[in-house]
Amino acid sequence: MTEKQILIDWIHRVEFKLDDGKWVEKKRLPSLVTEIYFNKYLARQKELNLPEKLSFGWMYKNKSKYSKDRIWFKFSEGGANGEVSRQFVNMIRSANKEDEFFLVESEVSTLRGVPDIRWKVTELTFKSNGALGHHFSKKAEEYQGEIKGGVEAALELRVPLKVGQKIGNWLNSECLSDLKRLFSQRCLMNFSKLFLSDIDAVGLSEAGSIEVLEFKRKDPATGFRYVANHRRNEPYGIDLYISRVYAFKCMGSSFKVEFGDSSRWIGRQDDCFGLDISHAKNVELCTRAGINYRYIVWNSDKSEPFELLTKCWSPKVPLDMFIMDVTSNSFDGLSLTNGDDSGSYTEETRYQVMIPVASFTPISIPS
Repeated sequence: MTEKQILIDWIHRVEFKLDDGKWVEKKRLPSLVTEIYFNKYLARQKELNLPEKLSFGWMYKNKSKYSKDRIWFKFSEGGANGEVSRQFVNMIRSANKEDEFFLVESEVSTLRGVPDIRWKVTELTFKSNGALGHHFSKKAEEYQGEIKGGVEAALELRVPLKVGQKIGNWLNSECLSDLKRLFSQRCLMNFSKLFLSDIDAVGLSEAGSIEVLEFKRKDPATGFRYVANHRRNEPYGIDLYISRVYAFKCMGSSFKVEFGDSSRWIGRQDDCFGLDISHAKNVELCTRAGINYRYIVWNSDKSEPFELLTKCWSPKVPLDMFIMDVTSNSFDGLSLTNGDDSGSYTEETRYQVMIPVASFTPISIPS
């Protein structure tokens, strides 16, 4: 096998997990294709009017379960778009002063037929001249060890694994360096045991403003959403829904009892696009930090790459897009989904806050 073939094979392997002694796909492979398409092609479409300068590879974890303070990890782009990262870190720190930031670099070798990743983690801090620098620290060393140990154990477990090439036709067109980056990033997300969430892109507009971009390929949710009846002493906006979710998770309330309380919830049924609570928390943070949060939806009920794109990355039909600048007050209801249905780390119920489709701006992009 060539080095490219080895990497493509292993990119598939790392998206499988053991379930009752059997290897099963985590349903993430199709999303990898649409994410690559967004990063390399769709984000550059003039119809979307997105920032020209984009930075990818931002991930984070909360310092504790209910804390707003975060630990951020930036997967290195090799020095590209440093100004985007500098301004992003500066604005996040203005809202979350206790947040910490780390740079993750990787070097992939496939000499033995099994990819070997050399990790390097350094802490990001501002220099006296205002530039964003990075240096070794005790915390960075600890994270580096955690990542190395978790990834090595997971890859060793997958050495005998044989899987198909579900998205091989699309990955074949990627260059070797991009495949190495994708492989390392998926290992970091899946096996570091840091339980990271990611941000699709951070952009710097011509006017000099920072934007966070969230991209999804989905079709509208058509089931019931539950709109919160605001009560005295409760917060507003996204904080209202987050506090409600925390409350009935802590109390162990059943969904039927909770949402059947008409004094607390109003059931509605119309077309909406949702955001997981973890992403909605990003909206809340961006609102406090003065960062624009832009939600971009490729409206399609197709999910498999062969239904959406040719092997040359051309869309098979014109793109039906929806776009919206989201704030903490944009949400109008809550819905539930099973975590395993959407590639989550666990099978726990996931909560989504909903935005009516009518609130978005529709955009059509020719195929």
